Amino acid sequence: MIAIFISVSLLLGGKSAKKEKIETSQTIEQLEVLTEWIENDVEKKEINAAVGGDYVENINDIIILLENKK
Repeated sequence: MIAIFISVSLLLGGKSAKKEKIETSQTIEQLEVLTEWIENDVEKKEINAAVGGDYVENINDIIILLENKK
């Protein structure tokens, strides 16, 4: 009985880790797109360059954290 429980726990744990990895990758992709939008808005002068630069820098820091989590 204990062996079955451990096997099921390992299977479920593996799926959760896989799902988390996929979600992390999707989040990174979305943040990269957001960075592109901000950079385009800065080019079109819809966002102040300093503020846009700060946003992009912060987003890149988050991307690095997420990549290290993978």
